[in-house]
Amino acid sequence: MSELLSELKKGIDAREKEAVACREYFNTHELQVIALLANLKDTGLLRASMDSHSLDLNISGDKEILKSFWHKMRTSGYETDYKPEENEVSFCCWWNKEDEVRIWLSFSSTICKRVKIGTETKEIDIYEVVCE
Repeated sequence: MSELLSELKKGIDAREKEAVACREYFNTHELQVIALLANLKDTGLLRASMDSHSLDLNISGDKEILKSFWHKMRTSGYETDYKPEENEVSFCCWWNKEDEVRIWLSFSSTICKRVKIGTETKEIDIYEVVCE
């Protein structure tokens, strides 16, 4: 029992240290975060959270929402090496800018529809979900 209690306390201590590191990271980048969130207000932003090394953004929307986000990030000086695949349902990627807060983006499409892709021997239509 004492071993379990010891592990529990270690976990709590680790979360407390992470919280302190997160607060320090936020304090260092607070003005950048405020400006960035204000700039992204019309881009389908669902959620923003922060840890000790990045600002994590969850965005959901259609192709136009994604284009708007991409444009705003690029014109703000952020760069990513990721290029979404055509009709990709969801993806995650890093956005970086020297001496600025690092961004982790999680995007999911809201425009999905069933598309017939073939017919089985039983003459049953086969569908898959395709997102734009």
